[in-house]
Amino acid sequence: MAANRIKEADLVEWLRGFGERLLASPAGNEELGRRLVLLGELSVGEVGDVGYEIGVRLLGRGETNRRGAEDAEEEGEREEGIKLFAEAWFNQGNEQFMAGDLLGAIASFDKALKFKPDYYEAWNNRGNALDDLGEHEKAIAYYDKALEIKPDYPDAWHNRGVALGDLGQYENAIASYDKALEIKPDFHKAWINRGIAAGRSVSYNPLSSLQLAIVQSNPALNQRGYEGELASYQEGLTHCHKDSHPEGWGKLNQAIGNAHYFQGRISSHPRAYWHKAIKSYNEVLNTLEKTDFHELYLEVLQNLIRVRWDLGEIAKSKELQRRGTDLLRRLLDECKTPKKKKQLALKFAGFQQFTVDLAVQSGNWCAALELAEQGKNACLSWLLDGWSDASPTTEEMQQLLNPTTAIVYWHLSPYALHTFILKHNAQPIVLQTPPFLRGSPQAGGSYPNRIATLPTQAICRAISVANKPSSFTNSSNLPCWTIRPASSTKIRSALRIVLRRWAITMRVTFNSSKLSLTIA
Repeated sequence: MAANRIKEADLVEWLRGFGERLLASPAGNEELGRRLVLLGELSVGEVGDVGYEIGVRLLGRGETNRRGAEDAEEEGEREEGIKLFAEAWFNQGNEQFMAGDLLGAIASFDKALKFKPDYYEAWNNRGNALDDLGEHEKAIAYYDKALEIKPDYPDAWHNRGVALGDLGQYENAIASYDKALEIKPDFHKAWINRGIAAGRSVSYNPLSSLQLAIVQSNPALNQRGYEGELASYQEGLTHCHKDSHPEGWGKLNQAIGNAHYFQGRISSHPRAYWHKAIKSYNEVLNTLEKTDFHELYLEVLQNLIRVRWDLGEIAKSKELQRRGTDLLRRLLDECKTPKKKKQLALKFAGFQQFTVDLAVQSGNWCAALELAEQGKNACLSWLLDGWSDASPTTEEMQQLLNPTTAIVYWHLSPYALHTFILKHNAQPIVLQTPPFLRGSPQAGGSYPNRIATLPTQAICRAISVANKPSSFTNSSNLPCWTIRPASSTKIRSALRIVLRRWAITMRVTFNSSKLSLTIA
């Protein structure tokens, strides 16, 4: 029952039969009658109407309960009915959450809690929905409620740590992760998120009341920054062994590789760190190659491509991309559902995006731009039902221009950001990844999140290259710029994803006082 969504028609049919059995029984069911009346007052459709009718009849009957074996059986059936309603709403909330309907999920979890107020999983999952909505403080209150009911619930402690980390309260987050790990030492997600929080925390500021044995036994866990991050991952490996926890072992080694990589990004001597990252990534790939953890294998392969690319090892990067593309194609062919195929295609779009980076590196800028446009439309076809725009050639894009307009086109892959500038009757101009996007999560947020500063700075840089007035080259002097996306919420949501995954084309119009951009 817990794994499947219950259809309303099936619930109604079951409830009618359940009510007939209750009314035929000589046992008293006043408490259940009151709960069924409450169900009707919730305005939940036909289920509520039928429940209300049965509840009123039970309360009005006023018969004396008959004790004995029959009473025990009836009590069990009543409890099963309440549990069924709670699970039905809980399962529906989980499906809505996975589909991205966060508000709908919250409403369903609330209904589950009406029937079962001590349903700690529902309190926890409601907190997850709030956290995804950016309501981190409210989410923490729901995790606390789940922990009030079940103090040894590691998922709630872990999720509480995530929300605290989102608020920048890294030491409090670490304390919550430590509680989760005290309960479940092989909780690899908690070790990884603890490492991220330790890496971002400026200095060690222990919460003495929350210090736990798991930390006291390893003083290295009191470190912060790069060393503290590594200490968490390495301690996690002592609890997640290759043979018993292959996925957790792989993710922890992947995290170690990422820590080395990003430390190299902020170091004046990055190569030593990057070679350490390569060693960690290769260890994971060699171990997982003959396992069923294909998605983790592809994730680590993308990480390895990134560091090889930064080292200038183009041939090795191309070979890794070929391996990843071949495996991804096989996995897509084996997908049994369109939903899973879509999820895989979007998650690993970086392998196709890398073909654009390779084309730019080889100087074939027109081909790179056309590949970027094809990739963008492929992404939109997955995101939006019915999207079937043809991908124009460079010549067709040129036909949209006149001497007073230009097109600025960004392509973001996991490895690089390229800015294409198309002017009237001219070959494309390509700008490489600007310096402000380079850095580490500890230095200023994760790579995709830093794209939030892209439009103003990248546009100004593009204008400077296009020999437009110098007053436009500094974002602080930018007279005006506007972006007018489509009005549909679904389109806007899709375009936010596209900005991170593929590219956005914008028509740029200049005059003496205004810069106007419109998504093309």
